[in-house]
Amino acid sequence: MGATQSIRSLVREAKLYREQGLLEQSRDTYYAALEKIDDVDYEDRGPLEEALKKAIHTVEVELRDLERMDDIPDLSEDMKGLIRRLFSVSEDSEIAKYKGAVALAQFGQYGEALEEFNRLLQEGNMAVLAAKNIITCHLTFASPEVAVSQFERWVLGVQLTPKELADVRRFLERVLERDGVDADLSMLEGLVRRGKAWDPDGEEVLPICSVRLPYKKKAGCERGEELDVFLHAGSAVSIQISPDRKDLLRALRLGTRIIGMRFFSNMAFFEGNGLVISRKQIESGPRQGYYTLDIHVEAA
Repeated sequence: MGATQSIRSLVREAKLYREQGLLEQSRDTYYAALEKIDDVDYEDRGPLEEALKKAIHTVEVELRDLERMDDIPDLSEDMKGLIRRLFSVSEDSEIAKYKGAVALAQFGQYGEALEEFNRLLQEGNMAVLAAKNIITCHLTFASPEVAVSQFERWVLGVQLTPKELADVRRFLERVLERDGVDADLSMLEGLVRRGKAWDPDGEEVLPICSVRLPYKKKAGCERGEELDVFLHAGSAVSIQISPDRKDLLRALRLGTRIIGMRFFSNMAFFEGNGLVISRKQIESGPRQGYYTLDIHVEAA
């Protein structure tokens, strides 16, 4: 068996491990494939090595997420409410809400903290401060890519004024630069405003028109839930869910990572993961009551 065929065999094995949730075995198998890269013909070596390193990075991110979830205390709703009250003693109700959200973030309650900060943002109270804390949550509990994806959605929305948006952009640029992440946010902002979509390497991609979510309707019965995408710009897609789908809405709270999604364009599809970075209910129009969810796309 040639080196390239041997690597492909190991990659198939690594993918199978990952599908079964055996992430450590998947990572180790990808590393075994990477060790054989020097035996591949020179002209094929670069793209193959880059693809292997990208796959290893994706699995390691998932492993870190699992480790972080193990470290985060599983708090009851009563305990979360108590945290809000204990850390939100203030004469100003908005400052109280803000302090309660900060406390939730400090206790590792990622989704709940995002909900509180997003509520402040939607209400227009302390918008810039709330936006910066949302960015900080994504950077702490997710990744720089997710933080950038969140910024892209604000560019498309109306929650922040141009002046506020510029302030948040400068904040995010400073944090990314401090962490050694290279991101031209002014360029991304222009692409988003023109409705362009691209992959993490900055290459323009085919627009995604629908997604399939892995969804367990009941124990032992898993089926795909296919939903139309009404907006794909930047590195995130937007879907809408009926308020009657309470089971699906419970499964897709803010901050939820979705493993094993499928993304469909008119010409092809690919598999990957997603992270719910925004969720709000439509207040008027023909789809009043529906929930809009923004999902950051992570290619597998």
